[in-house]
Amino acid sequence: MQRGVKGLAERLLGEPVLPRGGREDAAASLAVFATWLGAWTPAVHAIYNGWNVAGLCVAVLLLVVAIGNGAAHGAPSRTVLLVAIASTPLPLLISPPNRHNLDAGVGGLVPSMVLAGAAALAVAAVLLPSRISPRASAVGVLAISASAFGAMITGSRPLIDVWVILQDSARGLLDGRNPYTMSFPGVPAGQMDWCFNYWPVTFLSTAPGEWALGDVRWAEALYLLAAPALLVWHVGQRSAWRDRRGVALAVLTAVVPGALLIVQQAWTEPMLLLGMVAGAVLLARDRADWAVLPLGLALATKQHLVVLLPLLLFWPRFGWKRLLATGGVAAAVSLPWLLADPARFRLCSVDFFLDQPEPPKSLSVWQVLPEPVRMPVLLLGFAATVVLLLRRVPRTPGGFLVASGVLLSVFSLLNKQTFMNQWWLAAAFVVAGYALRRARTDDRAEADVGSDR
Repeated sequence: MQRGVKGLAERLLGEPVLPRGGREDAAASLAVFATWLGAWTPAVHAIYNGWNVAGLCVAVLLLVVAIGNGAAHGAPSRTVLLVAIASTPLPLLISPPNRHNLDAGVGGLVPSMVLAGAAALAVAAVLLPSRISPRASAVGVLAISASAFGAMITGSRPLIDVWVILQDSARGLLDGRNPYTMSFPGVPAGQMDWCFNYWPVTFLSTAPGEWALGDVRWAEALYLLAAPALLVWHVGQRSAWRDRRGVALAVLTAVVPGALLIVQQAWTEPMLLLGMVAGAVLLARDRADWAVLPLGLALATKQHLVVLLPLLLFWPRFGWKRLLATGGVAAAVSLPWLLADPARFRLCSVDFFLDQPEPPKSLSVWQVLPEPVRMPVLLLGFAATVVLLLRRVPRTPGGFLVASGVLLSVFSLLNKQTFMNQWWLAAAFVVAGYALRRARTDDRAEADVGSDR
């Protein structure tokens, strides 16, 4: 069966098409610019408006064009990375955190903003020639980022349902309660207060933050720092700490525009980023069987990661057997909660997303499309993007992360329900993919796109 799936893919899609000429580096620079625009725009305008959606349409169009021109085979230029670094603090100034569902009576905003901006600018110290080693510079960036996240957590109280739900679920677990049967009276008026609407790893992975330190956001901040730290270690080790651009890309993952808001609002994408990065690093280190575990846990965290499964199916280092094993990990974690109350589990984690009307604040084009064409446009756009990625992206671990970011960007643009956190995650995937691609093992793997280890 495995040969049959691979044979079908080869007949329908062929092997990835290698770019011709010297345009791939320029295309990679365009891809980073586009993905930065895709994260930067909603970080400034966190709700739906015409300018916001127009900017996201441009970002996704440029990203798809870049991939079609061989972006996944190239490396972004130092100039583009410096522009990205310089622009990263601007959303904090244009749209400061106190505009985003935050208790205005608490402090800590200014210190966290200053530190977050300093962390973004400090990435330049990793990228530019210096007597300071890239390893030391990267550690400094991560330390400043950790300080920014800590200042935000200790000095802010978010007024958002997800934080209250995660906090209450963590306490409920200690009391032996099932989060899927709980209600959440502390949620601000008008927000979700009657269901836990994510999958189980969300509350299992964030609860230790509340148990140990009184706030689930400590766990989320740890995951957000762990993903770039893992990339820094992998890229640095493979290049003997000589590849400043690769290390800079790795640590840039920690300061993608909106990262401070991700921590502030207790959004759960850091767990998805860490699971995907850990899986890709294990693939790059020829530990494909072990990659099943972090990818399976990520799959059991939040629903929209399901859209990336087609990539795993056709990725040579993964294949359908490991894809089934990944689903098995996710199912094993979810099964106890499903069996405890099947109707409630389905209502909260599946029906809630399928049945509810489109949110008016969704950062997508869904609500401007005529109702009869919404789903066909989504399905056709998604399928066309999968084919493009399988044709134009190298089947390597770094290519997998880049492809994941592109596919999630297209899906987010066309989907019914998309918010800033999804755009942030897509950008983080792309940057992490370029960082991983700089590692020598990933470069070697590109010549072996047909293998299945």
